[in-house]
Amino acid sequence: MLTERRPGTVGILASWSGFATSALRRAERSRNVVLLDRTHLEALISGTVSGPELIGAVNRSLSVFGRPHLPLAALLRSRRPTPELLRRGSPDGFTPAAVAAPDAVDPTVIAYGPMLAGIASDGSRLFVTVNDGVVDLALGGRSQFRRRLELTDCVGSPLATADGDLFVVRSGGVLRSREDELTVVAGGFARPPVLVPGPEGTPWLLDRYTVGWPGKEHASLVQIGEGLGDEQRWPAGLPAGACEGACWLRERTFFVLGDGSSAVIDVDTGEYRWVITPVGRPQGLIRLDERRVLIVGADRHVLVAVLDTATGQATPPTPVNLTGPVRGAARVGDALLIIAGAPVDHATVVLVIARLDLANLV
Repeated sequence: MLTERRPGTVGILASWSGFATSALRRAERSRNVVLLDRTHLEALISGTVSGPELIGAVNRSLSVFGRPHLPLAALLRSRRPTPELLRRGSPDGFTPAAVAAPDAVDPTVIAYGPMLAGIASDGSRLFVTVNDGVVDLALGGRSQFRRRLELTDCVGSPLATADGDLFVVRSGGVLRSREDELTVVAGGFARPPVLVPGPEGTPWLLDRYTVGWPGKEHASLVQIGEGLGDEQRWPAGLPAGACEGACWLRERTFFVLGDGSSAVIDVDTGEYRWVITPVGRPQGLIRLDERRVLIVGADRHVLVAVLDTATGQATPPTPVNLTGPVRGAARVGDALLIIAGAPVDHATVVLVIARLDLANLV
């Protein structure tokens, strides 16, 4: 088949089981066919990558590098990586006095950048979603960072697991990065899902897509399996249009964060109850223990409150001298790390990674 291509055309050969070495060599010699394996096909059918995007990437691989077959991870890297993903320290022009919220806590800004989309922690390290992948930020005397994953069009906060896997959301799919190999583990989402740390740190997600009115139809909590199609899902107990995030509390009980009201739900029984969300525009959620969560939101400035999910009682919101938008929160030891806005002049807000002492908030 490789020798029967019409002149000037490029064929596409797809194989669910992959390709033998002899087939790869023959394709390299012919230079008129591209090869797609299971990882490429799963990325395509899951909505993680579009058809034109995938075909463009494999054609570029063939014409520029002479490679008819490249791993999915190589195809989805940025063609022109951003040279400066993060800058250490605080942006020029920002001081806490620029916000001056009443009785507010002053943050320690450790880094800033133009395209900070999400944040997660693993031990003493932070994983930060940027415009072309995920950055690994080590906290210490001088915060050092390196690229953890090169991947275009990442959205939301990543999720790191104890075994070293990193999960990210791209378009309508969820990808697992394991030893530099990318695999689609969930997909088909019309709206990008939110990754959720489940029992023992296992990967779950919150699917906020509905076929009906999102103010009535509930979102879904989804347990991610080893591969695409292995997912299990349960109703989340809160209308999809209100959902902002979720975290595991204990056993099979989850807390689902919403704007206005949140839900505490047992996914096995389906029983749930609503509690009032203590801050507006909530975008950051941290599990403190099996009944308490910390929520970060923003009004005219950032607000942090601790909610007892068993009683529905919350601490008075603590103002922080930062502004919205809030793009996520993570805990490292006794510190809370958030992505929020830092005004540098009357018209410009820069996204920063800021550190707060949990003792001042809990």
